[in-house]
Amino acid sequence: MKNIIFCASLMLLLALIQPKTLIGQSFFELNSYKRENVDSTHILSFYKDLNIGLLIGQKQASISIADVEKESFLEYTPNTTTSIGLKLTYKWLGFNLGVGLGQSDATIIKYGKTERLDLQINTHFRKYVTDIYLQLYNGMYLNNMADFNSLYNEFDMVHYQRPDIRFLNIGISSRYAWNYDKFSYKAAFDFNEKQLKRAGSLLIGGYSSISSIQTDSTLVPHFARGEFGEESLFTRISSFNLGISIGYIYTFVIKDDFFITLEISPGIGIQTINASKEQGTSLIENNGIGLTSTARYSVGYSKRRFYTAITGVNSSTSIINENKNTINLQHGNVLFVLGYRFALKREIPLGDDFFKHP
Repeated sequence: MKNIIFCASLMLLLALIQPKTLIGQSFFELNSYKRENVDSTHILSFYKDLNIGLLIGQKQASISIADVEKESFLEYTPNTTTSIGLKLTYKWLGFNLGVGLGQSDATIIKYGKTERLDLQINTHFRKYVTDIYLQLYNGMYLNNMADFNSLYNEFDMVHYQRPDIRFLNIGISSRYAWNYDKFSYKAAFDFNEKQLKRAGSLLIGGYSSISSIQTDSTLVPHFARGEFGEESLFTRISSFNLGISIGYIYTFVIKDDFFITLEISPGIGIQTINASKEQGTSLIENNGIGLTSTARYSVGYSKRRFYTAITGVNSSTSIINENKNTINLQHGNVLFVLGYRFALKREIPLGDDFFKHP
């Protein structure tokens, strides 16, 4: 437990000094922009434009168990909410400010109440991308109740709710983009550049994460316990993951102004698992191979001034218990942005001498 608290504190400190942050159901960004030499036939910079945009976002998280022996599956998700906010970027300084719309009484009745601290950071530098997350969730609901009850109608009925689920998920990953002079992360996700020609890049990096799930009774509900093996009937499970990832990202440019950016970055590394049943009886203690994956996308339209896009990031960590079961932890966010780049008549000094600009 002391190691988990220490690592959590360290990752939170790293999160607070990183440029791009989404906290709870609101979001905040401090965008660091350092200009580098790039291929001007592939990337157009809007460095001196004032970039203002409307943001609508939603964060995601889920816990699932796949029992290999009995071929059963269940998934828990939180009661999600939507955030709305404003994006402002000029030169190397930028921030997003937003507020969450909260959970309505109707959704609380149907899905249950979720308390959360969900901090997700997706930072897009010239040469690399870094993702940091700190998630604390209390309360989730079963998302696939129909698999256990053929009469269940998810549109008309209240979902099976677990207010006792306590979920901690902390991690960091970073990947280097080899073709950074032709491919721009910022064009697809920060919108202070534009990808003029299609381009992609090999991505190489690493990751580390700590996860923990605790419940008052087994995570598998009482009506489904016969469909899961003994090692799926835990009340507490924790894991540590450390590994490397290799992926690829590519932006398609369609008729000059439309673009589609897709990334997939799988990872493999070492993993430790500890799980226990009710009364604290040890159930699983394994060291082995762990798998992760990160998918990132952006679909949008970008002119010289106006731009709009839908972006998303989804990452998953698989806790693999030999050939018996797999617990999959997912997190991510989806963001809609509608913005405009204003040309200023007079340049605002922001300590540009601190950065090297070509």
